[in-house]
Amino acid sequence: MKIALVYKNDPSLVVDRISEPWRLKDAYRNSSASQHLLQCIYEKQQHLLCHCNPTPALMFVRYARERYTLVNHPVSGQHSQNCPLYSDIKGSIEHGVGADTIKESETGFERFVYHLKSSEGQSSSRIFSGDTKGIMKTSATA
Repeated sequence: MKIALVYKNDPSLVVDRISEPWRLKDAYRNSSASQHLLQCIYEKQQHLLCHCNPTPALMFVRYARERYTLVNHPVSGQHSQNCPLYSDIKGSIEHGVGADTIKESETGFERFVYHLKSSEGQSSSRIFSGDTKGIMKTSATA
């Protein structure tokens, strides 16, 4: 495995190479040395490039539940199937109009849906609408 460190804001600029890339494998990722490595990458706002494909797979570090994990980028993080860091990518990046945002260009309104769950376990949704002057309207749905 050949893994390069790059800056988050400029993935074309290689900062360094990971000298012990095996530490990034799932089986070793919870060790204190691996967690320290991931913490340093996270704090320096760096990303990783795996050169298992002609187009390197982009990865980033996420901190959740008091540990650091390695995440394959949803668009640019496709590894070779025989790479130890391969995973099925479940996610996508949507810019502009998405499933929860609807742009109604002819009226000048944008709206989005905010899903709520009450303490009794019942769920409801609120639809927020705003015109180009920043006025927000809300309506509840069941």
